[in-house]
Amino acid sequence: MSVLDLDREKWKQFKTDNNLSKSSFFKKADVGPTIDKFQTAVERFRDSKSQKDLMSVFSKAEELQKAFAKFIQLKEAKDELSDAAKTKIKKWSGQLDNVNTALAKLSMSSGSSSRITFSRSQTALSVSSTPARGSAVPILRLTTQRC
Repeated sequence: MSVLDLDREKWKQFKTDNNLSKSSFFKKADVGPTIDKFQTAVERFRDSKSQKDLMSVFSKAEELQKAFAKFIQLKEAKDELSDAAKTKIKKWSGQLDNVNTALAKLSMSSGSSSRITFSRSQTALSVSSTPARGSAVPILRLTTQRC
């Protein structure tokens, strides 16, 4: 299952399909560049599997959620956003909620042994928190892929 089924090209196509105008320089949500930053953080984490890069994925996911919220606000103010378009953006934001929740739980389970894996044969990020022996802590899995 994909955590975020969105990349910059899909974002551009979404804006075109929904006739959403280009924002002025001073009133930009910068969703496209923020998507790129999120994907870059995922790639960096895939390569390093470090806690620092894991936290960067968490941070970039939050930044992308803020960009979505700002985009909705700006487009609603211009009365450009259809209900269907808003629903689609909220779906993507919900996918990021799942990322944030899973990463937060993984981060808090630092008392147990944590295992972070990435399969290069697929374009998917897999984060697992393996509980210490005898622990009842559930295994968390988070997957994402570039679509």
